[in-house]
Amino acid sequence: MTKTLKSLREFAASMGVKIVTTRDDVGWGYWLEGTGWDDENFCTSHDEIYQALKRLERQRAKKLKG
Repeated sequence: MTKTLKSLREFAASMGVKIVTTRDDVGWGYWLEGTGWDDENFCTSHDEIYQALKRLERQRAKKLKG
């Protein structure tokens, strides 16, 4: 998977998650809204977003299996 912000947003949307971007004097930050997580929803890179979304995907699949 190409890890452009557009492709990551499409992947996130398929799971009901929204990626919100912020920028400060250090650089870009990304918040994942709709994960159900109290923590671990802030990312600093596209790769980190991808890894968080894959982790969420695995968690949700595991819940469905029971």
